[in-house]
Amino acid sequence: MAKYKVTEVRLEGDQVGIILSGKVKLDDDTEVDNGFAVWLPAGEFNSMSKKELKKLLKQHVKERVRFLKQIHNEKAEKERKHKDKVDKIRKQIKDMEVEGDEQ
Repeated sequence: MAKYKVTEVRLEGDQVGIILSGKVKLDDDTEVDNGFAVWLPAGEFNSMSKKELKKLLKQHVKERVRFLKQIHNEKAEKERKHKDKVDKIRKQIKDMEVEGDEQ
């Protein structure tokens, strides 16, 4: 589930930037604050109806959520791999004694 709100519309040169901010609920129920921009040529922006613009933004939000979920899942997988390795090494070196030479 994701809800984004248009927070700013900016004209830079011949491009219109639509800035969206919102929250995304990820697969593990983690909620993430997120923001991104969609850039359109000014001519295209000016010729779009509100309905067309909303449809376009909805598609960009959908892609953004898919991207955020993918990144989150990749990060979680890396952490699982590292955790497994750390747990294995922890068992091997537990109770290890280390002495330093005095000089």
